[in-house]
Amino acid sequence: MWRCSNFIAAFALWLLLAAVGVAQAAELPYSGRVLLTPDQRYGVSWQNQELVLWSRKTRKPLKTLRFDEPVYQVELSYNGRFLVAGFNDGVYRRWKFPALQPAGVLRLSKQDSVQWPFALSPDGVYLTRTVFAQTRLQDVMRLEVWDWRRGRQVGRLWAHQQPLKLPGHYPGSQLAFHPLGGYLSFATEGGQLKVYNTLQHRWVYQMPGSPPMSYARAGDYFAFAVPQAQNTNIRQLKLWHLPTNLLKTFAVEAMSATESALVLSDSGRFLAYTERSNGRQRKLVVRRVTDGKVLLSQQVAEEVDALSITPEENAVLTSSLLRPEYRPVFYAFPHD
Repeated sequence: MWRCSNFIAAFALWLLLAAVGVAQAAELPYSGRVLLTPDQRYGVSWQNQELVLWSRKTRKPLKTLRFDEPVYQVELSYNGRFLVAGFNDGVYRRWKFPALQPAGVLRLSKQDSVQWPFALSPDGVYLTRTVFAQTRLQDVMRLEVWDWRRGRQVGRLWAHQQPLKLPGHYPGSQLAFHPLGGYLSFATEGGQLKVYNTLQHRWVYQMPGSPPMSYARAGDYFAFAVPQAQNTNIRQLKLWHLPTNLLKTFAVEAMSATESALVLSDSGRFLAYTERSNGRQRKLVVRRVTDGKVLLSQQVAEEVDALSITPEENAVLTSSLLRPEYRPVFYAFPHD
């Protein structure tokens, strides 16, 4: 009778956890940050001086690349043809994907140990990176545009400047191309979001906004954080429906412009993000975009700094570049 009662209690607890959106979790046999390809076939993991291409179906490695310098950022072009990695020494390497055949190297100038964020154009032809400079009174940010085909710089844009607060500290920023082309978004932790029209060659939008930000692959939605007096205490996210130019606001608990992660699913149906939490954990939240309903609320490790929603849109993947031993984890969406 005691065993039966415990079984019933355990089953009741399972039902309760499912009702409030606690996810089933599955760990990956890789470490570092992870991106998933939209065709559901591949995953790419990178950490320190190693990059691994692996099969989504078998989770076995298909190809491993090793380098002399640490990798800090990896991007896959929206057309799926090119993979680009940025290294701490200012080198950017491009490969044809998924064969990982070399398709160009850019050896660019680099100062200090700053990891300059970059974005890859949807066709994989252009690389745009943020370049920081400090004067006696100001932080200055510019964007450099590089052409992989010609191996040279083809554009330089003034992006942002702000009063110098801490010499030697470079403000956080993020770049993101619209998946269908035509627009490039740039945001700083200081709270300025700008959108550049790549066809008209001019800035067309400027508004309060900060990292983290994300486009849905389908191109209809763009999500970004709304800055507060402190960039470590963000309380709102904005969801921009681009075809109608309408904005929706989601209230969130404290987020950080430089430490929180955010991602939209490929179709734009789901939004996932991390909030600051007490102790050594963050809170992972998944919302349905149409009505803002919270589908998942889950405590995760504080080192989680990247999210990916699976192309099937049935789970979210947490990963980390900060903690080498952290294993990426899939959290399944509860049945709604």
